[in-house]
Amino acid sequence: MQNLTPYMDPFFGNGTIALPRPKKIAAKWFFLKAQTGNTHPGACAPLSAISVGPYTGAYPTGYGINAPNPHARPRQYLHELAAMGFSHLQQSGTGAVGTYYNYFLVTPLAGESLEPLGTHWTLEDERAQPGYYTTGLASATPGGAGIRAELTATPAVALHRYTFGHEGRAQIAVDFGSGGLDFAWHRSRPSEAEVSLDGPNAAQGYVVMEGVRLYVYLECLPDGAGALGTEVESALWHDKQRIGRKLNWSIDVPRIERSKPFGVVFCFDAVQSPVVLRLALSLHSVERARERVAEARSRSFDEVRNETLAAWNRCARHVQVEGGTDEQRQILYSSLYHSLVKPAQWPGEGPWWEKDASRGAPFYVDFATMWDQYKTQ
Repeated sequence: MQNLTPYMDPFFGNGTIALPRPKKIAAKWFFLKAQTGNTHPGACAPLSAISVGPYTGAYPTGYGINAPNPHARPRQYLHELAAMGFSHLQQSGTGAVGTYYNYFLVTPLAGESLEPLGTHWTLEDERAQPGYYTTGLASATPGGAGIRAELTATPAVALHRYTFGHEGRAQIAVDFGSGGLDFAWHRSRPSEAEVSLDGPNAAQGYVVMEGVRLYVYLECLPDGAGALGTEVESALWHDKQRIGRKLNWSIDVPRIERSKPFGVVFCFDAVQSPVVLRLALSLHSVERARERVAEARSRSFDEVRNETLAAWNRCARHVQVEGGTDEQRQILYSSLYHSLVKPAQWPGEGPWWEKDASRGAPFYVDFATMWDQYKTQ
């Protein structure tokens, strides 16, 4: 089978558009849209329910260095690409950028302190192909050894693989309260939430974000092997402090408490790395999210990565061209790639059907960005 995925570049359309500065009469024109691409380099399968990518908090996708700007050249928010971790459900377009995106922020940490949460670590040696993203987090460990992060996804499950460059303890912290962009007017925070531990290497719960109840199940295991069992210590945390085994917020809890970060953390010896975190979501139940994680557990990180790359190649082979240059092919197939990132298929997840009756029924989400998708396609 001809491999066309090398022409699909997930970085295509990320960040500021390299337009020349307008001159003469064109300098007086008003640009209705900001001169920035609306794509991200995160990992996903074609039209998949979940995506996972680096989170810098920048506009418009949560990736990049730009601050929000309605038109012309965007202002800079960061002086270099630096991430606080890796989030799920990135948008592709310009609609509702701070509402339905970048949930469940995952941050690998050296040591046993949660104080570094929220730090921006420089991204080094970023690489991506359809269904796979990898980067180093510079100076994220003692001595500057760094952490290598790798991301991939099935149509329903996000997989994180972390390799730590130090000896001693390491952690993977998941923030259940994250959402939107890193700007006050573009943030989303839960009105209700529940999170509990499901053994030493798994957690479950839900958040209500912008009126949508989103269930989650996640587990932390060594790559391709069985459970770590007692080798993993898991705990819940709130405002960077470890708490009990369950956290439950209703809408009556003061907003100031609900706005502070909270979630689950897995702690283990770094020499056991690499470790893989699997995370799945559902609009219906924790049980459905757990089923999806269990199904993905039968395959290693690299097996999933290869399966997803093959799925993208099957999509690419629907459009074959002759002539032209490699640069033109990259433009064509990168555009095709981004046209198949959204809308997201969540089969059986339609919230308007009963939980049992909806199994297998088609359901697509991400209508917040549909206008831009139709316009560009």
